[in-house]
Amino acid sequence: MRFFVKEIKQVLHDAENMVDEFECERLRNEVANAHVNSRTKVARFFSTSNPLVFRLRMAKQIKELDKRLCRFLSLERNEKIKKVPNSICKLHSLQVLNLVGCTKLEVLPKRLRKLISLRQLGITTKEAVLPENDIVNLNSLKILNIESYENLQSLFVGIKLPILKTLAVAKCGSLKSLPLDINHFTKLETLLVDNCEYLDLTKGYDD
Repeated sequence: MRFFVKEIKQVLHDAENMVDEFECERLRNEVANAHVNSRTKVARFFSTSNPLVFRLRMAKQIKELDKRLCRFLSLERNEKIKKVPNSICKLHSLQVLNLVGCTKLEVLPKRLRKLISLRQLGITTKEAVLPENDIVNLNSLKILNIESYENLQSLFVGIKLPILKTLAVAKCGSLKSLPLDINHFTKLETLLVDNCEYLDLTKGYDD
């Protein structure tokens, strides 16, 4: 979390610098327009102070800032939201998506697999089945937090998440099976299980 706070502060600092650049450009235009003639128009057109060049450069910087701001999205503990738009999966720079505690959320966004930069995912929903085919294709995912998934009965049967480092499962009252084959979770370092009263961690393994 500290990393993303630091990143947001840096983005805000860069945004302030952009505002300063816009102000400087405005003043530069005022001075240029006050002394305009054919020769200065031509000279300015072919110089680095060309307004068109400035606009293109600033548009590129704004686009880059937008990407950097779209790395973290949290709706944590929002108990009113029922649906998250599928268009959220177009945020290819998103690194953290936190929907934990959204107890009224009926379904997760479709095509989560498109979140190619996602490193951390936290989810709560009324669905009975986790979209494992999408999650297994999140090739950057390192932290997965599943909480209050009340209708969920089983997880990760035959599923591989080879780079996942932390898995937290809590308050999944119907969960009965969580077969974690070490060959499928080769990088897993931390497993947290809490308040899953029917869960049998041995279920799904061969004797």
